[in-house]
Amino acid sequence: MAAKLVPVLMTNQIYSKDRFFPAYFSRIMTEIFYDQIREGGYSYKNRSVTHIFVDELHTLVSKKRSSPAEDILNKAVAQSGPARLGFYYCDQNYSKIPKIMRDNTKYIIALGHNSKEEAELIVNNFNMPKSRIGEILSLDKQKQECIAATSERFLVYDISQNKKWYE
Repeated sequence: MAAKLVPVLMTNQIYSKDRFFPAYFSRIMTEIFYDQIREGGYSYKNRSVTHIFVDELHTLVSKKRSSPAEDILNKAVAQSGPARLGFYYCDQNYSKIPKIMRDNTKYIIALGHNSKEEAELIVNNFNMPKSRIGEILSLDKQKQECIAATSERFLVYDISQNKKWYE
């Protein structure tokens, strides 16, 4: 971290040890988060924006008990704007994402789900019409069909007619 580089490692050996990986991830996340908000930190002084991508987020957080990784992730996601953090995650289990993170998720690309409960949660969190539940459940996974939703607005481009508009 002293060189202002974030370690990107093949974490297979650490990841396979459930008790080690959350602490390892927490350490890196804590360094990144506090460098963004601490006066005197490189990122703070330079007003740089940091983007964090996490695959299978639910493996770092647990509804049963809090983990060091979950604590710092909740703080980072809740304060991401002032801290100049972009936080992105991929997960097949939306219901296992802590509520504070789901509530701070502005965009979602939902692929087909088998679970009506998961589809209902997505529809409710993004204030979509109830009819979208059936649409999410019927998306073709083989064709990679998806539905995009936002709590804000999308800028839509129609390149065939050279038009753009907000939806």
